[in-house]
Amino acid sequence: MKFRLRYLCHAMLVGVASCIFHPPVSAGPIPDSLARLLNKNGILLSAVSLDVRDADTGKKILSLNSDKPRSPASVIKILTTLSALEILGP
Repeated sequence: MKFRLRYLCHAMLVGVASCIFHPPVSAGPIPDSLARLLNKNGILLSAVSLDVRDADTGKKILSLNSDKPRSPASVIKILTTLSALEILGP
């Protein structure tokens, strides 16, 4: 479970970084690198929801299943905790 969480966090970061450094002209499918990483770790695209927007304009940059209802999760807390554990140790 720990490794799956780590790969999921890395997949999310890769997806967000791909959008920041190579922003698409309009919202579209997720980057191939993110899709491959999710697939490699057995995470179905149908189980993932993403909605990335430009902070200034609110324009949608990346969207995947963003209209599907999901149980809320605190992604930032997961990423911060994972980073802290890797840097500081348990």
